[in-house]
Amino acid sequence: MVLAIKAVRTHVMGYKTAAKHFQVPKGTLERYVKNINFSPEELVRTTLGRKPALGKAIEDELVRYCFDMDNRFFGLRRSDVKRMAFELAIANNIQHPFSQEKGVAGNKWLRGFFKRNPQLSVRSPQGMSNARIRGFNQESVASFFDLYEKELSKINFAPQRLFNVDETGISVVQHKRSKVISAKGKKQVRVT
Repeated sequence: MVLAIKAVRTHVMGYKTAAKHFQVPKGTLERYVKNINFSPEELVRTTLGRKPALGKAIEDELVRYCFDMDNRFFGLRRSDVKRMAFELAIANNIQHPFSQEKGVAGNKWLRGFFKRNPQLSVRSPQGMSNARIRGFNQESVASFFDLYEKELSKINFAPQRLFNVDETGISVVQHKRSKVISAKGKKQVRVT
């Protein structure tokens, strides 16, 4: 399209010839050539439709925050993201179409947010206790197996004689969890 616009603007070709040669729609080519306020590259890059309410930079920051919270096992719900979008618009003095009474962005904005950021998806998380999240690190696992090897060498029992009596039957994990925003394709989504 850029080459076709340049060819018509420099009078190398006419509309019809350029449209056939570069295989672009003639009507679109005419509209782009007549718009002399922008370069051909800018004309081709522009998208139709309403612009996002928050802008690309703020939305990218919101996406990074969603990933960060997901990695820390505190996944954000849809309502959290809609509320944050409203607060970001207010804090940055951005004119927005969001509801002032409810103090949140709408479902239409959220659908557009997910379309503009296809790396995000709404997922059902698995529950995990805070103790397990904090305790599962390289140092604690290594110290557990060091201790475990010492104890196994002391007792000299066969493996079928070892029993796990650690479970109490009391769960410290929430049973009902709301869906959270996480990375698309991630194998396990966990929340505390």
